[in-house]
Amino acid sequence: SSSDKDRYYRTQPVPYVEKAGLTHVAGILDGTRLRLFVDGRLMTDEVLDAPRTARPNSDTFVIGDGPEAGAVAFRGVIDEVRISHGVRYTTDFTPQLRLKSDRQTLALYH
Repeated sequence: SSSDKDRYYRTQPVPYVEKAGLTHVAGILDGTRLRLFVDGRLMTDEVLDAPRTARPNSDTFVIGDGPEAGAVAFRGVIDEVRISHGVRYTTDFTPQLRLKSDRQTLALYH
């Protein structure tokens, strides 16, 4: 049995800004780093303590909530989700208004 540290990836908290309209959030795990972008701006870039990869497991896949009891869930609407193979962003970028499927796309939910 592996520990939660080996099973779940989290970034350090980023400042919360309440705003009207859409917010684009992108999380990138490349094996050695975990990055979080908000509206195309790099907010967190953490070097992992050991190389890691996302891999299949029997856990429920969750977006917007934590795996443990009592976790604070995201309050809002998740409009789109794209799961990709490979690294899409390494530096600041301009988010697309609507996500599109391409060769890196594993799943896309509108």
